Amino acid sequence: MIRTTLFIALAIAILLLCGSPSHIDAQGDTPIVVGDSSSLMIRPLGLDAGSNWNLGGTEIKHANPNGILRRLIVSDGGTNQCNQTCGIDTTKPWYVTVTYSSGTLTISSLPSTNQGIHLTQQGLAPFDQWTTDGTADDRVFHTGDGQHILGISVNGGIANLCSGAGACQIIASYR
Repeated sequence: MIRTTLFIALAIAILLLCGSPSHIDAQGDTPIVVGDSSSLMIRPLGLDAGSNWNLGGTEIKHANPNGILRRLIVSDGGTNQCNQTCGIDTTKPWYVTVTYSSGTLTISSLPSTNQGIHLTQQGLAPFDQWTTDGTADDRVFHTGDGQHILGISVNGGIANLCSGAGACQIIASYR
């Protein structure tokens, strides 16, 4: 009886310290998917209908500026192009550049730090004009335009991690 009472008290104490159950879930890795097929798509999975994002015309920032990149997967046609973090030193600022149609999308740590997630674009429609595809956390660019990601580079490397055939995907997980 005493053990059960202590267990319940401990569980309540943990909830009070960590916040609500949804806050506890959010402490796990948060994956952000950027992919293409017949359009460029950003899917910030596991976020509360986008409410954790600050959305502007040329940039999107996650509300957790202290998050650290845990894993970066770049795949082309289902084949992984690099391992774990694609050579990124997560103790230093980093960025991934996606070339699409006439512009670029950059996923990076916040400027001057190695933390947070920051998306910027050049030469594409402003983020606040991207459309949703019915899922609250998705932002889709040029739905059905037939364009594909032309290239993906990590930290300005010369290696192109995408063939441009329409099956490239990036999953950046951070916490």
